Amino acid sequence: MSHPRGNSSDGAVQARPDLVVTACAGGGATIKDPVSLEYFRLGPRELWVLRSLAAPTPVAELRRRFNERWSDEPISAGEALAVCATLSECGLLVQGSEARAEARPSRRRGRVSPFVIQLPGFDPTPLLDRLGGMGRALFSWPALWCVVAVGLLVAARLAGRVDTAAAELRGALESGDSRLAWAFVAALVLTKVWHELGHALACRRMGCECHDAGMVLLALTPCAYCDVSDAWMLASRRRRAVVALGGVYFEALVAIAAAAVWLVLQPGLSRTLALMTAVLASVSTLAVNLNPLVRFDGYYLLADLWGVPNLHEQSRRALWGGLRRWVSGATPIEEPLDAPRGWLAAYAALSTAYLAFVIALLLWAARQLAASVGLKALGDTVVVVLVAWLVIGLAAAAWRPVGAAPPGRRLGAGLRLASLVVLGGGAAAVLLGLRLEQTLLSPCRLQPARAAVLAAPFAGDLTSLVEYGQRVEAGAAVARVWDADREAHRMELREQLAATEARVAALERLSVSDHSLAVQSARETTRLAELRRQSATLDRLAGAGTLRAPLAGRVLPPPAESAGPAGPLSAGPLPRWTGAPLDAENVGCVVEAGEELGAVASDELRAVVLLDQQDSGLVGVGDPVRVALDRDPGTVLAGRVEAVALAASEHAAARPDASSDVALESALRDPLREGATYRVWVRLEESTPACQSGALGQARIVTGDESILGWLGRRARRLLWPGAAAG
Repeated sequence: MSHPRGNSSDGAVQARPDLVVTACAGGGATIKDPVSLEYFRLGPRELWVLRSLAAPTPVAELRRRFNERWSDEPISAGEALAVCATLSECGLLVQGSEARAEARPSRRRGRVSPFVIQLPGFDPTPLLDRLGGMGRALFSWPALWCVVAVGLLVAARLAGRVDTAAAELRGALESGDSRLAWAFVAALVLTKVWHELGHALACRRMGCECHDAGMVLLALTPCAYCDVSDAWMLASRRRRAVVALGGVYFEALVAIAAAAVWLVLQPGLSRTLALMTAVLASVSTLAVNLNPLVRFDGYYLLADLWGVPNLHEQSRRALWGGLRRWVSGATPIEEPLDAPRGWLAAYAALSTAYLAFVIALLLWAARQLAASVGLKALGDTVVVVLVAWLVIGLAAAAWRPVGAAPPGRRLGAGLRLASLVVLGGGAAAVLLGLRLEQTLLSPCRLQPARAAVLAAPFAGDLTSLVEYGQRVEAGAAVARVWDADREAHRMELREQLAATEARVAALERLSVSDHSLAVQSARETTRLAELRRQSATLDRLAGAGTLRAPLAGRVLPPPAESAGPAGPLSAGPLPRWTGAPLDAENVGCVVEAGEELGAVASDELRAVVLLDQQDSGLVGVGDPVRVALDRDPGTVLAGRVEAVALAASEHAAARPDASSDVALESALRDPLREGATYRVWVRLEESTPACQSGALGQARIVTGDESILGWLGRRARRLLWPGAAAG
């Protein structure tokens, strides 16, 4: 424990006479250091101590006065010295003989951590003096009502174009346009600088000072900042709220202006950039700046409205203070909390969990960014270093109560800390070892269990014998393809065959009496055999022109991508089909050899699921599956895995001779996630009216059970090593 300003316990100490004190609700006060421009929140007891030191006072005398004033909570000499040491370390005390305070640099300067690096800033006072007129105009009631009116008008215009805006934004995100990316980065930087200017102008408008502004690196991302801590000197809570919301107000101006520009511009790069700026200035404000769980605008607004200016410190004290005191074995003076302990502890738990989530998200994003530019090893190194830094910081924070314990009690404090670590580790092991049902969730699509494609065997005229959707039996004629030239040749060949047969018969009769005709008879017999062969071939082709159902089921139209020309006529003189080939209006149309005319699908349906490579090894034949269709989400269909196989590649799906299953996957990849490489067939054990071919839904495959730790590990592998297969 250090002594205040190097004095002994009997030395005189004095509060600095130049401190600015503003009383707060609850008996405390906000102290402004005019030299370092730092601000301190003191509770009632600390404030009483500071005021009692208006004149040079020995620590022993201070302790006597304190125990008379707070007789219900007396303090020892060491505790009185500790209070004075704390105030001295904050720069609020001077030695009794000092006439003025020593200038010392602000403790906020030069703060460095892996996630927050505050760079040296500048004094924006000259800039704010020049922009004072704009601040007075914008932070006035007429300006506020004008902004509200214009915002409502723009919102009304946007209400009917939400789908258009969403589609345009989605297209911009998927375009990969580098110009748009750089323009978005520039808009982000300018918007956040404008945001901080709003805080600074609001602070000046409310009569406060702003002497520090600059840049801070948040997870290596440059962000602007300005120090408006002087707003805590305002007695009016409404005025403090204006300063806290000044940046949000300025971003609202940007969002309204950008949305209005988007409404009037024609499609193009400028219009898309305006839309992205409007979303940035609105969504980011709601998700980041107004989020009370991180120390941005929403945090300070909540702290002020709740009446807990040092919300972060008090909430952590409410959550961990009891454990720290138990570990250290000390009984220091506990400053009363400004809100119920339970609510403060709940806030601390929520904000800590959210901070852990944000840190994990930032680490993952940094690693993915490094991998995308070919610096995967560097990204992994950065992640390891940052995680090690966090672990060391947590270990140091956990050891701090042991270091704060009196020298004779540190062994006991260390043992108590070790017992906490063991108990916490055991509880975590039990929790992470709990067994849960292991499931894989993926979109699925229903398709017939069996299907056979009907294709034209050769080019010719098409005649439909059934309608799409009609049920047929196996072997039933579905359509007929007729080639006029080939049919004429077949009829001509039949006539030649009949004439040759008659001639051969005549020659055989005459050759009995005239042996000279034997050679001619043999030649005609050979020609007759060739004609019969050709006739049989043409008859077989004529029979193949009748398309028959290879299985019982319903006749389905071909996929949309197999459709013919858009118009009723092709570029050539021959009529072509429109819609689907077997439609009634296409009777007599011309089809090409191999052209898909439709398919015969069985009535039994199965679900097709595409899985990522990491999950493929977890699925086995016979695993139970639960399917919920989008059109009937309240009904869950039971089924079992029938087969697992490699899915078709995009190249294989594009081949003209692709099978029906491969063609299905090509259409299925759009509603399913990218990168799916394994196909799973699921046999449904029940059916409902919503079960129709092509219906989409969600399939949950039950692959057994796993521990919570295993589930977390599987999720981590998917995020960090997306190409790795499941074990």
